[in-house]
Amino acid sequence: MTIHNFSAGPASLPAAVKQQLKSELDNWQNTGTSVMEVSHRSPEFKALMADNEALLRSLLGISDEYAVLLVPGGARLQYAMLPMNLSAPNRKTVYHVNGYWGFLAYQEAQKFSQVVTTTEPPKAPYQPQHSLGDYDAAQIDTDADYFHYTSNETLEGIQWHTLPDSNGLPLCCDMTSDLMTREVNIDDYGIIYASAQKNLGIAGLTLVIVRKDFIGQHDNNIPTLMDYATFEQHNSAYNTPPTFVWYVMYLVLQWYQQQGGIQVMQIRNRAKAQKLYDFIDNSTFYSNRVAPGIRSEVNVPFWLADDGLNEQFLRESSAAGLKALKGHKAVGGMRASIYNAVPMQAVDALIEFMRNFEKQHA
Repeated sequence: MTIHNFSAGPASLPAAVKQQLKSELDNWQNTGTSVMEVSHRSPEFKALMADNEALLRSLLGISDEYAVLLVPGGARLQYAMLPMNLSAPNRKTVYHVNGYWGFLAYQEAQKFSQVVTTTEPPKAPYQPQHSLGDYDAAQIDTDADYFHYTSNETLEGIQWHTLPDSNGLPLCCDMTSDLMTREVNIDDYGIIYASAQKNLGIAGLTLVIVRKDFIGQHDNNIPTLMDYATFEQHNSAYNTPPTFVWYVMYLVLQWYQQQGGIQVMQIRNRAKAQKLYDFIDNSTFYSNRVAPGIRSEVNVPFWLADDGLNEQFLRESSAAGLKALKGHKAVGGMRASIYNAVPMQAVDALIEFMRNFEKQHA
């Protein structure tokens, strides 16, 4: 049986990458040891680090005006590092919240800056929403240090397909779930960050692309390992980094290059998403609650007409090799995460299962 992984994260890896991991695990680059045992100061690993950055710059079109940092931990750490590096407790920042992860970023930023929201300040507990949220950009305080948003909200299946209006403030974006899935103009942003476990490999590192003139400008004391300057000055290796995670990222980036780059990923992802949305929209048994113009191309939530069938759907789909389709508890239903490593065959298999399940229970 072919297994198809629709997990929102940690997400599916390309099959070719997993095969290479297996083949090199005991003897990496003829060193006689695993990459997990090689010093990050060794010539072999330093070469991997340099090649990794070169691939990122090439694939994403990152200019020399930006630093490319690999920071241990996930995107949630950036919820704190971003305001600590770019703002201060007596300074303002602007946050646009249109989903769960944006809500968590907003909550964390309040500890380190005076956060102003573009809409009514969200309240805990988090309440799911299915829109981008309207706001008047002319009302944004231009004295604030930056404008933060989340490009793709994985729970709700909402994605920005155009840049938000920040009224001139530097754009800072959490692109954890859709960086590498579509073409992005890096120069539009002050900072982009994305944790690795969606489209860059496995959990343990976060890619931070930051304009160099933003680094070291904070006027507050912050821990050495929370300072972007530390990572820039030491090539992201001030202390021992998670080397295996770095290595997996390198293999994934090589795979992207072999596939034809980000443009090819974008074409494939749009085709996968369109096929799945078309099936859902033409069904009376399944539904999607997001307006077509803001639907995510990488996270497709859907709901059954009868919630009482949810557990049966999950049980039977898992038995059929379709894994991790349960929606987040905050929104319910189902969710198919179709990141770069998920092939069209997986979407076809899911649609076939959904069609048969509908015939049996409609």
